[in-house]
Amino acid sequence: MTEDSSNTTHRESDQPKQRRRSPLRAFIWTAVGGTGFGLLAVLVVTAMRTGDRMPEVDDEALAAASERWDRSAPASYDLELRVSGSRDQQVSVEVRDGDVADLSLDGNTPSQRRTWDYWSVPGLLDIIEADLARAEDAPPGSVRLFAEFDATYGYPRRYRRIESNAMANAEWNVVRFAPVGD
Repeated sequence: MTEDSSNTTHRESDQPKQRRRSPLRAFIWTAVGGTGFGLLAVLVVTAMRTGDRMPEVDDEALAAASERWDRSAPASYDLELRVSGSRDQQVSVEVRDGDVADLSLDGNTPSQRRTWDYWSVPGLLDIIEADLARAEDAPPGSVRLFAEFDATYGYPRRYRRIESNAMANAEWNVVRFAPVGD
């Protein structure tokens, strides 16, 4: 029996002892992993936001675009925009002889014609001008405006307003611009 007991004792000592994890070590690994995950998330969000770069707009860029529009604007054109922000919309505008002849917001015609002109190219340029004026009066860095203007006509192909108040963010992208009858 002494052999059995000595074998058992010998076998137990051959087995590795289980390492007990230190709570500090577990905390450190959790902190490192969490920090790494957080940095990865920040990088992904930054890449998504900056992947679609647009130049910041200023008074000079807007004036140049407005001059191009004044010089080469067709009297009649069709314009389709995709608007996003507090409310996403598809906007279709028909301008004939300089006046908005038809407007559709998500397939519906707004009953108040006084709002129609905002969706013409001069109306869109006026919106950017008003946003620039508001941005000058806002705290530094709280409002950022971006725009890309068409090289030929000067209409705003893309526009983005980012404010520290996320509810005021807005963006539009011109999906189609087509001169009519020129």
